[in-house]
Amino acid sequence: MAKKSPRVQTRILGEAAHAALGGARGMTSYVKCLYDAKYCRRYRLPRFVFAFDAILIVMMFAVAGLFVWILLVPAAPPTMSASFSAPEIIAAHKTPMAIHLRAKDGASHENVRLTWHLPPGVEVLSSNPPMNADGTIYLGALRSGETASSHVIARMFYPPGTQVRMGFTIESQEGGERREYVGGGERAVAKSALTAKVPDAFAVDSVPAEGAVIPVAVTNESDLVLPSVELRHEDGGSVFFPRMRFGDLEPGERRYAFLRLGTLAAPPTLSWSVFSASRELERGTWTSGIGSWPYPVIEEPLIARPHIETTVRATASQAKQALIVVQPLWENSVQTWPLLQGASIISLPAISAPETPVQEWFVFPVREDLSGRRELGPGIRGLATVPFPVDAQIRYTSDAGDQLGIGPHPPRAGHETRYWVFWTAGPFDGDVRNVRIEATLDRRVRATGLVAAPNGGMWSFGQDGRVVWTLNAFGAGSGLTKALFGFEIVLTPAPEDAGRSMPILGETRAVAEDAETGLPYDAVDEAVSTIEILP
Repeated sequence: MAKKSPRVQTRILGEAAHAALGGARGMTSYVKCLYDAKYCRRYRLPRFVFAFDAILIVMMFAVAGLFVWILLVPAAPPTMSASFSAPEIIAAHKTPMAIHLRAKDGASHENVRLTWHLPPGVEVLSSNPPMNADGTIYLGALRSGETASSHVIARMFYPPGTQVRMGFTIESQEGGERREYVGGGERAVAKSALTAKVPDAFAVDSVPAEGAVIPVAVTNESDLVLPSVELRHEDGGSVFFPRMRFGDLEPGERRYAFLRLGTLAAPPTLSWSVFSASRELERGTWTSGIGSWPYPVIEEPLIARPHIETTVRATASQAKQALIVVQPLWENSVQTWPLLQGASIISLPAISAPETPVQEWFVFPVREDLSGRRELGPGIRGLATVPFPVDAQIRYTSDAGDQLGIGPHPPRAGHETRYWVFWTAGPFDGDVRNVRIEATLDRRVRATGLVAAPNGGMWSFGQDGRVVWTLNAFGAGSGLTKALFGFEIVLTPAPEDAGRSMPILGETRAVAEDAETGLPYDAVDEAVSTIEILP
């Protein structure tokens, strides 16, 4: 077969290249026409603008291709499972939370690190394993089929109804590649452990236009201390009340805020919020109408003293009336006593000693009319007082061992012995005024006139053996929580006194008034005798 000449071969290749590049020439021709029409005469730097637009078009096609690739190429299945568990949240109460991890069969993870993403203001009480300040927990290696858990107990401060979002991130190394898993959950705040509620007994249809008082019980229902608790007036209430601070509330502790409604011209509405450390935890409202009826007469003052019953005297002009007593020092702090028509005497349970010198409590008349309406009367304020301590001692030596007395000790029949009698008023956390302490010496004992009065005051020695000491005031406000007065006595036992004790001083009685309220205090200390007289 004859060979083709080189010229023929070149022509064939040229025609093939011409046919193959026909599309490229067409595209180039189109781009050139587009460049001439759209860029060449419109821009000062047409080539630069054309190149910029071309690059943008190429990038758009690249992004679109990547998106299609992500959709079409299947993702690698996760090789670790993680779950989050937590109950509904009780504000200011302990909330247990947990994250459980499991490495799937055939997968192993190294350097597993868990990070908790908790909402702002959360107080982490405990964590197992321990949590770092940034919320991270190092779990180490997790082999095929192994599990790990993180348990956290936290306290959250959000009002009921809030949806709280919590999440986590898990980072690990698998086969030299970094893996990351993200999860979490959302929980609702169901209720608050710090509550502020009006007792059920005060769900009434009307209150008086003058003298109405409504108690609000602020309770810490958690098993942790709640700091800086306060009650604030909330917009929307028709009756304004000042902010009330209670300090720290111990677990289970309840305090009362007695809200004075003042003079009412329209049906009252109370709205409030309760806070701990300036974080709102609950809101509340109360409303009623205005009414008037023949209220029972309650004798005043109402004074409750520790460890003895309190007597309340009331006179009712109608039947079907009762008294509601709110006494914060009782375990069951709201109790009701029925009233008979006419005079009634009610004995209230004894109280424990209050923490403050004067603490208020209230008595409220209430009735239910023929139509079933409950009507509340004006609140009558009572006061609970701490004991006013007074102590009487006879001393021959001081606490330091220094001799104060003169003569034989123990006393001997027929011999003179001198002692010192000391009265101590206090310690007392409040402030008192018009303090008077007195006692009577035995007829065979006399005062020498020597006294020790480091706190001043006035004193007198009567012919009948009565010794009186008065002091204008003392108390915590002046920095003097107790006061002392001493006086010297002399006694000479008779022969018939040998072998028995000789009385020296009768009962010591003390009276005073509360500096702020005028509330009277009184106290008694037992009589003082010598030790056995020697013959």
